[in-house]
Amino acid sequence: MMVLWVMNILMAILILAIPLYMILRPPKHQNHWYGYRTSATLKDSKKWKVGNYWYPRFLLRLSLGIIAIQIATHLLFGVIISIFTTCVLWVIGLLFSIVLTERKIKAS
Repeated sequence: MMVLWVMNILMAILILAIPLYMILRPPKHQNHWYGYRTSATLKDSKKWKVGNYWYPRFLLRLSLGIIAIQIATHLLFGVIISIFTTCVLWVIGLLFSIVLTERKIKAS
């Protein structure tokens, strides 16, 4: 059970680390390895900059909310439910961040 508890804490750290890293070290130029990459952003440097500015910021906000839910589910329902809920919400959050970022790109 201790392993699951540690895994739950590491998930919270990872959930925050990814968007923070992208905010603190944004990609300097278009590439196929790192950053917010879609066919549109790889073709247009302005869209690349907009996408790589907004995506980690949306992801960070959602991550903070997910961590709050993670803590609540851990306290109320236990570590297994917390891990499952966090994984599901993280996938939904990633997809939602993409939708929000694409809207910003289209508006630019």
